[in-house]
Amino acid sequence: MLLAHVLLSVIYPAYLLILGMVLHAAAIAALGALHWLPDDENLFLGVSAAIKCVAGIGFAIYFATMYTTLFYKNQQSYLATLILSEVTVGVGGVIGPIVGFELTQVWLYPLPYFAIGGCMLLGILIAVALPLDACVPREMFSEAKNDCSSLGFLGDVRFWVDIVTAALAGATIAHFETTLELHLSVITESAYHINYSYAIIYGCYAIGAVLFGFTSSLPKAEAFVVFVAQLISAVAFLFVGPAHFLPIPTNLWLTRLGIGLAGLAVAGQFLPVIARVVRSATWPDRSYDLRIISFAVCAVLVMVHFGGLVLSLVSGYVTDNQGSKATSTVMLTIQASWTLVRFLVWITEMTLGRNTFLS
Repeated sequence: MLLAHVLLSVIYPAYLLILGMVLHAAAIAALGALHWLPDDENLFLGVSAAIKCVAGIGFAIYFATMYTTLFYKNQQSYLATLILSEVTVGVGGVIGPIVGFELTQVWLYPLPYFAIGGCMLLGILIAVALPLDACVPREMFSEAKNDCSSLGFLGDVRFWVDIVTAALAGATIAHFETTLELHLSVITESAYHINYSYAIIYGCYAIGAVLFGFTSSLPKAEAFVVFVAQLISAVAFLFVGPAHFLPIPTNLWLTRLGIGLAGLAVAGQFLPVIARVVRSATWPDRSYDLRIISFAVCAVLVMVHFGGLVLSLVSGYVTDNQGSKATSTVMLTIQASWTLVRFLVWITEMTLGRNTFLS
């Protein structure tokens, strides 16, 4: 993300979108090609780690540039475009696990990787067909400035509370990527059920993007919407495990209810938050400077992935030592604790008559 922010200062955004897409697509296809790698565990781990690094760089460049141009292009009317963007992420997350599972039944393990990489590369044709000025006019890009005085929003406590909330959204996704398959394998041996459970997370994310996106646009509702999303996230982890202190058995449908609620909550922890942070960065002088928007976007995305990094390590450690059910209890504790913080933010903003940073 930091690399993407730096590159946006020197490379035209349209080129960065294509670069990010190419890097990510090529890396995804390369992961599929690992199927034919010689049977050497150390070689496999080393090569796959290197490829994933390239994929991560491409992913970061693409999404940082995409969100930056989205907010810059739409400025005051970004909401509908942002919601549409997150809905497509959710729909893709639904299609991916289902189609991926079916493709592995057709041929070999690498086929889904080749299919995804190929689809992404086809997207380059669309990007190339668009005029370079479609998102950011060249004259506006050349006039973008680096003004440290515009970073005053970093001193607002609510900014830090918001990006920690975004980090918890990333933590939720990372938690499921680390432990969900193991947790579900205890309940069911069916790979079919496991893949469809992943689809539930992103399907509910798409629903949450619409629900929380539009409700956050209501007068003085933004802080309340994020609080509700945080509360739903805490409730979700009551059922995912379920929590140790609940006298109920582990059940596939109860777990699916939990992961569905968690996916719904992630949308509310991310979409209103990134909008709040970008708006806070551009509010003082109504300056929609490209690099200031890029800095705000990257700050949120860095925290999303940092939260994912930390929780994947924590989830892996706790799962190895105490099982996946204990990991869900850890997530419940973290999300519930932060719910109290979001409640205080909501009460404070409501009392002071503030909807966001704008005061």
